[in-house]
Amino acid sequence: MTDIYFDTDCLSSFLWIRKQKLLVSHFRNIKISDEVYSELCNPTVPHLKKRTDQLLKSNNLKRETLMVGTPEWQLYLEMTRGKDMKIGKGEAATIALAKCSNGITASNNLKDICYYIKKYQLINKTTACILRDMYIQGIINEITGNIIWNDLMMKRPKSIPRNILTFSDYIKATPTKC
Repeated sequence: MTDIYFDTDCLSSFLWIRKQKLLVSHFRNIKISDEVYSELCNPTVPHLKKRTDQLLKSNNLKRETLMVGTPEWQLYLEMTRGKDMKIGKGEAATIALAKCSNGITASNNLKDICYYIKKYQLINKTTACILRDMYIQGIINEITGNIIWNDLMMKRPKSIPRNILTFSDYIKATPTKC
């Protein structure tokens, strides 16, 4: 089973609306980097840390550490300090770990990560893509998708496409795989 490495923005989309159990029902190997965990531990949003810790405690989420001197570490340094486009620590760690393990990234921050996703030929899933995949697999139905979409619009509007008002509209607009 392929590992999926979540960036802060994508995982927090589900955490904010208390739908982290949906991720567990959809993915077997959910991982985050220590850098992403640090971002989720922001003291101004303690509920994100609490929900993340619950996932970790139940072994539904695993943390990975970038070890100095490894290929992952070198990629991380390239993305955070190199001459190419510099990105945030969470995004860089997510991409580095996914690249070195032939995994998938989960991030909504397409503006920042697109260069590296293309460069390393990675598959990236956004929150909207994940919801669509859950719909196709029968984990959620269209009504539930619309409720989740509405909740995201209220709490995390940047996590879904701004120009699409409902999940029903999204699945019509993206009839094939994300």
